[in-house]
Amino acid sequence: MPEGYTINSESRLKAFKALLDGLYETKPYVRVEYYTHKPRTPQQNSALHAFLGEIADKCNDAGYWLKITSPVLSGEVEIQWTKQNVKERMWRPVQNALYPETKSSKNLSTVELSAVADRLSGYLWDSHKIRATMGKQQ
Repeated sequence: MPEGYTINSESRLKAFKALLDGLYETKPYVRVEYYTHKPRTPQQNSALHAFLGEIADKCNDAGYWLKITSPVLSGEVEIQWTKQNVKERMWRPVQNALYPETKSSKNLSTVELSAVADRLSGYLWDSHKIRATMGKQQ
């Protein structure tokens, strides 16, 4: 299981460098992942997934199905929206347009996360009268 380490002072930086040196001496493969902002909280993560699920449910209820094609299919196939395909087909394009340097939603700051949600909600309301709000449960 990965371990986290917060560096927010010179003494913590010095301690982390010592820890990393010690790890590398005993295990010649060490992978470090870093964030330059506070990661989203479990509550924010839950709110994001509830928001994506709400969009999926409301699109399905309104009759807006996801159309897919492939070289094997002779035509379009309509499938229901899910949290995952809402994230891939709706959330990610908006995120990439607003923050092209950020590849994963887990790397967004809380302000950026809210900005993507606001832009997506605004579009869904303006274009399809589908209202979904991050942080509100149905």
